[in-house]
Amino acid sequence: MNPIVIDVGSITLHAYAAWLIGGVLAGLGVIALTACRRDPDRVAAWLDVGIAGVVAGIVGARRRR
Repeated sequence: MNPIVIDVGSITLHAYAAWLIGGVLAGLGVIALTACRRDPDRVAAWLDVGIAGVVAGIVGARRRR
């Protein structure tokens, strides 16, 4: 069972995708907080690395049918 969280027109957001998006955002938040405490001048660089990791994960993922 894959419950639907949001269904607006042709856009459907399933619960798994919502949790996944929340986890990615939480991870980027942890990166930002940790970088802010250790070296406030390099927060943008750390967030760039985190976003690059998310993009690489999306590109590297494969879809099952």
